[in-house]
Amino acid sequence: MLAGFIIGMDNEKPGCGEAIADLIEDCAIPVAIVSLLFALPGTQLTRRLEREGRLSTGYAIVADVSSGDQCTEGLNFTTLRPEVEILRDYRQLISRIFDKEAFFARVTASVAHINGSGVNGKMHKSRFWKEVRDAVRMMWIVATRYPQIRGDVFRLLGHTARSNPDALRHAFFQAGLYVHVGPYSQHVLSVLDRRIANAERTTEPNVKRLADATAQGEQVHSVL
Repeated sequence: MLAGFIIGMDNEKPGCGEAIADLIEDCAIPVAIVSLLFALPGTQLTRRLEREGRLSTGYAIVADVSSGDQCTEGLNFTTLRPEVEILRDYRQLISRIFDKEAFFARVTASVAHINGSGVNGKMHKSRFWKEVRDAVRMMWIVATRYPQIRGDVFRLLGHTARSNPDALRHAFFQAGLYVHVGPYSQHVLSVLDRRIANAERTTEPNVKRLADATAQGEQVHSVL
């Protein structure tokens, strides 16, 4: 159970990250691939942004998939709402959905919706025992190599074995993905923190200049 979401659209509203996180949790989507919008060369989006003069310098180089990823290097164009707002929404979303407790809660909730019994509605006995052996093997690997998620995985597999043993393969596959997405989400958050800090340094002088210009305009208006 995977789903993909993109942040950075022109018609987005502030707080969209929270709305997406609510959807992911309500639908019990274990792994959600969330990225910042990219303007890829040769696409209709890029042609439109080029006409509007909104493409960043060197956007095609940034968009080269060999140079990075959309989770950390997206928004290679001028956004309609402040970029720092988008980055904050995105950071909040990543932080919330890849929190360890939230992730395993979604996997646990998704178990009830899995039918792994096969076309005849009943899992073959040999396959059932294979599922059990695989689960035991995974528990051993987690116990010895990934103690930070050991309790979460054990509780998940215990719940699945009791409530829906046909979904054991689904449960340990999704749990295994956290070995990658958990640490990677921390990397994304650290990169976002740097981008947000840079964006704030750029935004604050612009806001001050706008405030000064507004105040000056009000003074002129009062004199007139």
